[in-house]
Amino acid sequence: MADIFDAYFHYVKDTEPPVVFHRWALLSSIGALLGRNYHFQHGHWCIYPNLYTMFLGSPGTRKSTAIKMAKKILQGAGYGNVAADRTTKEKFLVDLDGTHNTGAEGDSSAGVYDVATAENLWGLDGSSDVAREIFIMADEFNDFIGINNIDFISLLGSLWDYDGVYESKTKHGKSVRIPFPTISILGGNTPQNFALAFPPEIIGQGFLSR
Repeated sequence: MADIFDAYFHYVKDTEPPVVFHRWALLSSIGALLGRNYHFQHGHWCIYPNLYTMFLGSPGTRKSTAIKMAKKILQGAGYGNVAADRTTKEKFLVDLDGTHNTGAEGDSSAGVYDVATAENLWGLDGSSDVAREIFIMADEFNDFIGINNIDFISLLGSLWDYDGVYESKTKHGKSVRIPFPTISILGGNTPQNFALAFPPEIIGQGFLSR
């Protein structure tokens, strides 16, 4: 019986992206699906399988194709925690909190649950400490993160292995409380645009070691 890698490679055979893109798209997706349900014990620390993966290549190397194929499979399997294609640091935190009204940007109302379900994205009330999981699948990563957005990059670096409840107040006055944030990234970029998104100052921060 074929394992998941054999099955996936059979599914993507005769497509244009290189096999290495398909392999890491699958690994990143598996890590996002597992979330905090699985971990490696490393001394006193737990290492979770969420990955920060970036495909680098010149235009036409089919980075987007590999990411979109993985995204289609993942969402078809019922995974619903894929991030928006474009956002801001503040809106990202509010969405990850999951307890705020998802109305117009700048609406400072807090503690309002989804109107349709009276629940947040994780199906539990906002007081719960269930882990907040989100998968950034951005085939044009700079559309998601922006250019030279050091604050957002620093935040993502901190959240990769954050243990506990992350609390912050956005510039719109919303207080966010995010239990056990679990972030995965699968992005695509060209070397030139990567340099625009990640200025030299980022080298000394944690994001690029993730």
